[in-house]
Amino acid sequence: MYYKIPGFSCDDNSLELEMKKVQILQQKVESQHSYLETCRRKYDELKAELSKAEKRLAALEGNDDHDVPLIYIVTPTHNRLEQKADLTRFSYTLRLVKNVHWIIIEDSVNKTDLVKRFLANCKVPYTHLFAKTPDDFKLKSSDPNWLKPRGVLQRNEGLKWIRTFGKSSAVVYFADDDNTYDLKLFEEVSI
Repeated sequence: MYYKIPGFSCDDNSLELEMKKVQILQQKVESQHSYLETCRRKYDELKAELSKAEKRLAALEGNDDHDVPLIYIVTPTHNRLEQKADLTRFSYTLRLVKNVHWIIIEDSVNKTDLVKRFLANCKVPYTHLFAKTPDDFKLKSSDPNWLKPRGVLQRNEGLKWIRTFGKSSAVVYFADDDNTYDLKLFEEVSI
């Protein structure tokens, strides 16, 4: 059987064959479109990774001090047995970070001698502050640790100092003294 289309004629088999060809071509186009989108995403990821690698290389070569923003590390701390050990460990990490300023805020009515002496020898640029948490905002030994926020007044005191004395083109990162930090974090923060 023949179909009559002006300027074109074909039989059932030819029409079916052409329809299959069109369907196969449509599938190939969809497949290539998907592949192209994947390549675009990979391209963007590699471009971002290359940019970061170039910045790290420039930092290692000492050519980019003007491009690395100052990082303010805001750390609340309180008196406890392991306080000095935690601060020491964290200071060793911060010694390896370029353009860092450590803001330590004690949960105390004044600056303690232990933290004063520690900071005087820590070899990291720092600011030492204090802000006492009122007793009614502190956890009792029977309270679950999520019941009341901890370190909020100290962090706010750090932000107050940054607003008054800090550089406007800086980065602020809140870091607890009892955690461990990978140097890659500070690379990411400064990019």
